[in-house]
Amino acid sequence: MAKVFIPIGYHLVVLLDEIAEKRGSLYVPDSVRDKEQKAGVVGTVIAVGSGCFDYDKTGTVDVQVGDKVVFARYGGMDLPDINEDGKVFRALNDQDLIAKVVSE
Repeated sequence: MAKVFIPIGYHLVVLLDEIAEKRGSLYVPDSVRDKEQKAGVVGTVIAVGSGCFDYDKTGTVDVQVGDKVVFARYGGMDLPDINEDGKVFRALNDQDLIAKVVSE
């Protein structure tokens, strides 16, 4: 049985996207991958705490499970790999989010 994270209060849990080692048939140098990581981190929201965005009653866009978001590289805290599948999860405060990724 897979274990899951259930965030409490104003926290949310994000599954970090991996930065590809290859693009097409070309390998991406470590220096480029490091630069992409320093610019910010992208991940998919997998769980949202019950208190997230409660302070914001202005009708602005909030995030939901499944949304892709951007946050600072050192924002939040990495969570342990409880399923031992190599995936990296991070717990964030709702205010740590920088942007929501949307298609036009």
